[in-house]
Amino acid sequence: MLLVVDPSWPTWWGELTQPHATLLASLAVLTSAVIAFAAAWLTHHRERQAARQERYTTIAEQLAHKSETVRLAGIYALEALANEWQQARQGGQRDVAVELLCAYLRSPRRKGGDKEARSAVATIFRLHSNVWTKKMGLGNRWVRRILSPWINETRVIQAPWPSDIINLEGADLRGVRFTNVDFRGSRLVGADLTEALLMASDLRKADISHACLKKACLWRADLRGTNLSGADFGVLGVDEASFCAPPDLKGMDRNPSVKWDSDTMWPTGFNVNEVISYQTAKNVVTPSP
Repeated sequence: MLLVVDPSWPTWWGELTQPHATLLASLAVLTSAVIAFAAAWLTHHRERQAARQERYTTIAEQLAHKSETVRLAGIYALEALANEWQQARQGGQRDVAVELLCAYLRSPRRKGGDKEARSAVATIFRLHSNVWTKKMGLGNRWVRRILSPWINETRVIQAPWPSDIINLEGADLRGVRFTNVDFRGSRLVGADLTEALLMASDLRKADISHACLKKACLWRADLRGTNLSGADFGVLGVDEASFCAPPDLKGMDRNPSVKWDSDTMWPTGFNVNEVISYQTAKNVVTPSP
């Protein structure tokens, strides 16, 4: 069969390929730009990750420093680093930072004194585990901006930390203020919570077994499913844990109040109803730290 070639085809083909060639060239340039951008982003991401790891190492050294001022700087720097990792959706790295803060509270008190540093760590946990900030959505910066005139805590968290990653087993927490803290699923085994303020805190399914709770304020705490076996609540008298409101609260119902259920594990021989009845009759209150 004889193929007849239209002499106009070469002209038509040349005219057709010109825009195609331009388009292909543009796509090639765009692809190169995208690849270059991706490579630059990955390089920046790796550098930022490496910088954060270096900061973590430096902070760990600061927390072991003899000077409490240096340790304080490290504590606040570690909080900021944990927030950065959380914003970057790197929960594992955030958990490592939080664990280091927990380790500081679990370590023995220093001979030179570290009350201010320990108080700073406790405040950080209170801010990042606050029951009301979670319920009201105060982890959102726009909500915080709108409600900021009515928020007492000026350093409101950027986003709440998970409560079940908090491990304060055996920590010296004497006199700490943990009001309205979300400690659900947290580990406080054997912790010294003498005179601690746990008022209105959510302690559901937390493990507080064998902890010392003498003179601790548990008014309006949620103890449903909490393991309190072996805990030391003191004896009926002056050193028992209080289920009453602290004396500095005014205009509020001061009657003893606490939540518990059939899954709550109390120390052997401890009768919470008997203690509440006793404190109601005697109007026992524990001074707030």
